[in-house]
This record gives sequence, structure tokens and C-alpha cells, in this order.
Amino acid sequence: MRSSSCASSGGAVNFFTLATAAQFIVGLAWLLVPVVGHAQTLTKIQASYDGTAGFNLPIWILESTPIGKKYGFDIETVLTRGAQSTVGLIAGSFQYAQTALQSVMTANAQGGGLVVLGTSEFGFSYKFVARKEIRDPRQLKGGTVGVAAYGGNNHLSVRLALEKLGLAERDMTVIVAGNTAQRVQSLSIPGGMTATVLSPPSLFRAEKDGLSVLLDVREFGDYPNSSVITTRARIQSNFGEVKRFVQAWTEAIAFFKRNPKETQAILRKYLRIEDAEVVKATYDFFAEKLPRSQRISNRAFTLLSDGIRTLNPQAGKLSFEQVIDMRFVDEMERDGFIASLYR
Repeated sequence: MRSSSCASSGGAVNFFTLATAAQFIVGLAWLLVPVVGHAQTLTKIQASYDGTAGFNLPIWILESTPIGKKYGFDIETVLTRGAQSTVGLIAGSFQYAQTALQSVMTANAQGGGLVVLGTSEFGFSYKFVARKEIRDPRQLKGGTVGVAAYGGNNHLSVRLALEKLGLAERDMTVIVAGNTAQRVQSLSIPGGMTATVLSPPSLFRAEKDGLSVLLDVREFGDYPNSSVITTRARIQSNFGEVKRFVQAWTEAIAFFKRNPKETQAILRKYLRIEDAEVVKATYDFFAEKLPRSQRISNRAFTLLSDGIRTLNPQAGKLSFEQVIDMRFVDEMERDGFIASLYR
């Protein structure tokens, strides 16, 4: 009856073991519920960004760190050119974008229905750069100046720079000359364009290569620049989602400021540069420049409106409320969310 005896004592042991195992499994399942549930409810979104400059770091950080998932998003970023970000948002190809505020004004002047949720960059990040042999602004006359897109951020910067240099836009031929890398290359080849505006890291590489820096466009004031945007329709139908995205984007800026090593690795990944000096200089430049709060003041908006009116009179007529929604920034400031990211 050994087997019977074993069955009797083994039954008690097995019952205890099974009961304990069951409790363990239930406990484990309870622990896993939030994780599994969270993973199942991640909202897959596409977010676009314009160009390969350091001011796009917040959107890159959302894709490269767990911050996006923390707020319930599976984020894929898409590099766009010119007006592709705003056109893609209107068409529904993207749900969010990081692009110049004035691009939204241009789109909304044509009934675009876009809205700016916050700005991570005040003041242009550009310098006006010319070919090595150009040392006097008068040498620019009759030449070509390259921009990323007509009517865009580059174009406004070029116009302001030429005025500061004592020239008018009619003194040069404005051409669409591609991304920053293409514009830097064009400045260095025979028969290439005469000048352009560049921001870090391309600016730092151009300076190292000996190109002629004629003017620092950053001196022109706190123009609201790189911004996070979506559609008004999305706010109406997915208010909670938009709120979470703005929170995630704001936390990405805090991550940027507080994690230099990790952020520089992200810079290398997206900018595809290994020059440690340029990477660090780019990080330092934008770490100081990006604000903790993404609030846009009426004064800053008026400054931009006055500038863009020379390129697009209809866009320059838009009111603050037709372009910007500060409700999400208001709440983050009011409830201490932004302050909590820096404790």
C-alpha cells in the first residue's frame, strides 16, 4: 500500500502545492494585467518632422525611448520636406507633426483646419551662410540663395537676413535647394548656390569647413518656431489622446535636458553623424534653447504674424485663436505637471 500511503501523504502535499501555485498564478496575472492591457491598447500613430536639425529632438525622443509607450502610443516618425507635414495631416496620413508654426498659418489661410498645441523653440536657430569667397554682403547681389521651401521658415529667415544686411530679396534669386545637407554641399561646389541659412548640426559643420558666416539670424527675436501640431478635428474626436500626446512631447523635452548622454546618442542616430564635437555642440545649443513650458504668448505670435505677412498676407491676418490652442499647456502648468518633470 506504499503507493496508497504515498497517495495519501502526497495528496496533501499536492493540494498545498497546487493551492500555492494557483495563488502565485493569480498574483502573477494581476501583476501582468496593466502591462498586457497597456500593450494591447497602445495607439499606433505616425508623427512627421521637417528636416534633419536638432530642434526635432523631442519627436525623435518619443520614438526612441519608452516615453511614447508610457503615454499609450506606438509612435513611428516620418521625415518630410516642405509642406508635406501639413498636407499629410490634413489628408490623415499623419496624426501629429513637429513643424514650423508658420507652416500652420500658411495651411490655415487656405482652410487647413490645423492647430498648434505648443512650441519647443523660440527664435530662429539659423545663421546666414555663404560661399567661402563671399566676405562682403554686397557680393551677394545677383547670386542665388537656397531655402527648403517657398514661404517657409527658411524663406522668412532669408528675407529678414537680407534686410539686415542692407539688401532686398529682389537682389538675389531665391531657389528651393533641398535639405540642409544638400544646401551645404551646393555652397561648396563650383556653380553652386551663393548662400543659405543653416541650423545645427549643419551650421557647425559648415563653420568647420570654412564657409562664410555673414549674420546670426537668432538675433531677430523670439519667433515661435518648431511646434507640435494636429488637426482641430482630432482634438474634437480624441481630446484625451491629444492631451496625452502633448504630455509625452513635454516629457521628451525634459528627457532631452536631463539626459545629455542618451540624447546625444539619439542625435547621432537620426542625424547620421559621428563627429563627437559637432554632436555635443548641437546638444548644448538646443539644450539651452528649448524651454520647459511650450506656451506661446500673444506677443510672440504677433511678432511672427508681422514677419509672415510680407510673404503671405492672408496668413498674416489670422488671429491667435485661429492657429493656436493653449488649453493643454494651460493645464500642465496649472496642475504642476511640467514642474514635476524637473524635480
